[in-house]
Amino acid sequence: MERAPAGSSRRRLPGLPRTLGRVDVFVHDSLHTAGNTRFETGCAGRVLAPGGVMAVDDISTHQAFAERAQRSPGARTLVCPSDDGEGLIGLVRTEPP
Repeated sequence: MERAPAGSSRRRLPGLPRTLGRVDVFVHDSLHTAGNTRFETGCAGRVLAPGGVMAVDDISTHQAFAERAQRSPGARTLVCPSDDGEGLIGLVRTEPP
């Protein structure tokens, strides 16, 4: 399994297609603002493989996860409570090939 290099997501994520090609699993658990969530899931969404999964932490604080799910035709979503019972985690699986 290859991992993306460490560093700011604003600096690193736009280069994912060159660095990794397609991504099977992407986990967003960094700065939980709507803007950062939109940026990171947007970058990951462009390289997420068919049947790939995106997990997004703390989706109850804004609508960025819901917006991403709506932009993924044929995708399946699942919303789960987090371990602490206070937040929500969202999963999106893209349409399999």
